[in-house]
Amino acid sequence: MSIRPRGGESLAVELQRDWGLFVLRGAVVLAIGVFALARPSQFFFALVTFAVLAIVGGVLAIVHAIRLSSDHGSGRAVFFLEGLAGIVLGVIVFQYIHKTLFLAYTVALWTLFAGLAMLALVLLARATLPLAWLWGLLGAAFVAVACWLLLYPGAATLGPSFIVGLLATAVGLGLIILGLGLRTSGGSTH
Repeated sequence: MSIRPRGGESLAVELQRDWGLFVLRGAVVLAIGVFALARPSQFFFALVTFAVLAIVGGVLAIVHAIRLSSDHGSGRAVFFLEGLAGIVLGVIVFQYIHKTLFLAYTVALWTLFAGLAMLALVLLARATLPLAWLWGLLGAAFVAVACWLLLYPGAATLGPSFIVGLLATAVGLGLIILGLGLRTSGGSTH
């Protein structure tokens, strides 16, 4: 896997070539989700888990942005901004781990941003984006969870490990399915 961007290829071909990054990201997120679900009574554990998830996901999104060619500036920007937001969020969570309500809003805002980034990618490249429906579904799920957390921030303080676990498990499975779909799609957009 070369870090060097490749020019002249469609976004679909480039995403298909990087299918393994999506599977890796999904596996990491899924493992964190299952681990968080196994320990639902440990609030501190949930926060640390979420911070690690945000940072690892952010790093992998930036790696993907770097791997996309400069021909796909909008797609690169979406992945880069998603990655940067994840890393910043992870650091904020570690910094303010004792401020529960602040963290509930921070998690909600990151979830909203990540969902909107996925939806933006679908809108910008739906004609060439492999499995655009799955990207859209994941983005809509993120936005729905974020809205719920913003409307009811206390819910995030009642069962954070459970919420993080469910969200991470769903997203992890979605990313694995997306990566495997990219591998077998041959660049197809269906």
